Amino acid sequence: MRADYGTVTFSEWQGEGFLGVQIDPLGDGGVPAMQTAHSYGFLARPHDPGADGVGCTVERRRYGSEHFCWLGDDPRSVGWLPRLEKGGSAQYGGSTGRSLTWREIDGETGSVIDYVPVAWGADGVATKAHKIEAGVDGSGAPVVQIVHADGMQILLFEGGVVVADATGGGYVEVRGGTVTLNGSTKVVGGLDVGGTGGLPVARAPELIVWATEVNAALAGLGLTLPPLAPTVASTMAKTL
Repeated sequence: MRADYGTVTFSEWQGEGFLGVQIDPLGDGGVPAMQTAHSYGFLARPHDPGADGVGCTVERRRYGSEHFCWLGDDPRSVGWLPRLEKGGSAQYGGSTGRSLTWREIDGETGSVIDYVPVAWGADGVATKAHKIEAGVDGSGAPVVQIVHADGMQILLFEGGVVVADATGGGYVEVRGGTVTLNGSTKVVGGLDVGGTGGLPVARAPELIVWATEVNAALAGLGLTLPPLAPTVASTMAKTL
């Protein structure tokens, strides 16, 4: 067996379903791409090199007349990778020259972190990103957290769940059989208070129409109902 190292200059999918690459010693375009071997359960395809010739490293091994390649790393991506603790691992991908999408398994806790940039600055640094964490927090408590790039989030911890908007001021918390709503609340559709057998809640517009009709009927009998408090009626009409 003979082995040498180089840089990927080209890649293509071969008819048999394998990924084939050319490396710089054979990168004149006249040599068929060599089959790429990969770790079981994992597949990657490298970017083409830049104008400066920098690209993904590759190891070529020759068994008799057959050639196989194993991909290495890409120097253009190294600066954007997470700094792993001992025992950690990560999978990554994305465009060169900017923050990458990656999944990290923490070497100490085994927690999983997914990081997905969706916007970048002129320097390539991510300015917005989705993030998902599943594992334990700093105190060792189980936690799952989903954070949207715009700030919305879902947090599951200590036997409950919190769903919050981007401001953090509007949220729903469910914990210990209790539901807490924070922020201005709007109910669209029916509302059953008390469950089966509970009393229906009248909505302000329908209640005002009904009261007006009742007053009209009573007026025919020379009777009237006291008017609804204007401040209460106007407030209810705006919010329900």
